[in-house]
Amino acid sequence: MKLSHGTRNWSVACAAAGCVALLGSAGCTGGGGSPSAEGTHTAAPTPSTTAAHPAATATPSTATSSPATSAATGEPAGSPGHGIATCTTGQLRVTTGQRTGAMGSVQVQLVFTNRGERSCVTAGYPGVSFVTGDQGRQVGSAASRQGGRYQSVTLAPGGTAHAAFRYPQVGNLPAGTCKPTTVRGLRVYPPDQTAAVYVPLAVRACGTHGVGVGEITAMRSGTGTER
Repeated sequence: MKLSHGTRNWSVACAAAGCVALLGSAGCTGGGGSPSAEGTHTAAPTPSTTAAHPAATATPSTATSSPATSAATGEPAGSPGHGIATCTTGQLRVTTGQRTGAMGSVQVQLVFTNRGERSCVTAGYPGVSFVTGDQGRQVGSAASRQGGRYQSVTLAPGGTAHAAFRYPQVGNLPAGTCKPTTVRGLRVYPPDQTAAVYVPLAVRACGTHGVGVGEITAMRSGTGTER
């Protein structure tokens, strides 16, 4: 199934709790049209020093969230027109990087590192959801897409790309509606992949479907700490 687009529900719940500010609406692929790709970018090899947690390992998905699909035009990243293969789940190490908090939410960078011996290309949105463990059940709704235009990112061996994952602080939402639940990590599908990885991230999230829904941006070059 597709990623949830429940950010507006978060906004409603957040308003009831008196939040200072609301996140922008998600950039969904339905209704108002798909985001469009805007060229390519090559990421040079960079050491993975920003990860706040151990690297993720590939695991089969048992939750209800669906693999991410990302190509705006229907052409997958790494198709013959690009001349470089798509980055596969097994080729990528996924870790958490820089974490910041503001306006009743927390944002954490998900960093994807090419640990293979050949360059690969990735584009679009990862699929992200909270889970109770590496083989655990999904908690709440999968993250909705935020933002519009994006680039293809070519990762040389050791190169990195990132996507920003933002989720609400459950203390700012009505407990009876949110149903705060302790989670142990994230289930992450790299763009255009059907195999997921487990990324440790011990936080509290809303257990109610459609409430306190997180947001995920498209892939960008680097680790998210560049200025």
